[in-house]
Amino acid sequence: MFNNIFRFKFIMVASLLFLANISCFKYDEECLKYQNYFIAEFDGYFIEPGWNNGLTFGDRYGLHVFQAPDNPNSWRISFKINTREDMEFNMFFSNIESTGEYPIETGTYEDAVTNPFSKNMMFIRDGSLFGGGSDENTYIYFSKGNSGNISITAYNQESGIIKGTFQGQIYSIENEEEIHISGEFDIDLQTLNDMENNKPCWL
Repeated sequence: MFNNIFRFKFIMVASLLFLANISCFKYDEECLKYQNYFIAEFDGYFIEPGWNNGLTFGDRYGLHVFQAPDNPNSWRISFKINTREDMEFNMFFSNIESTGEYPIETGTYEDAVTNPFSKNMMFIRDGSLFGGGSDENTYIYFSKGNSGNISITAYNQESGIIKGTFQGQIYSIENEEEIHISGEFDIDLQTLNDMENNKPCWL
């Protein structure tokens, strides 16, 4: 059920997203994604942060990146997926000390709510499934351990720079189906803050 709902929602915007990524991808000279982007291919679709329109906090870029308060070598990347404000992607990096390969680990609901910075993991939530009380049913996909790696190609913890690629599997909570996911990211916290209220050219 969760898997079908997720795919149905993506089908509605898949054509538009595909055209957008063809006309304005990383190497488009007129709209260069050279910094502060995250893009991944999942189940045949591109997922990336969008531009959020909000009455409370105003319009802003949807890419959120944080370093753990007690360990700045652990990171979180979080965003609402494209135009689907109820879909949220989260990726955590644990104890990144330098460039290199880091194995993707299995994520669980307990990991996500108790100590997410303890693992290199991913999960996807669907906020539309929240029915009150516990939010556990909103967690619909988690990363599968030993299915791939995160490759950090540039790193500076003090300057807030992390860049790399990743590939692996995530599994459905509903039926344990495994789906391949791969992508790349380029983060500079110093310039990301400047972009917060400035709409990127590719959105």
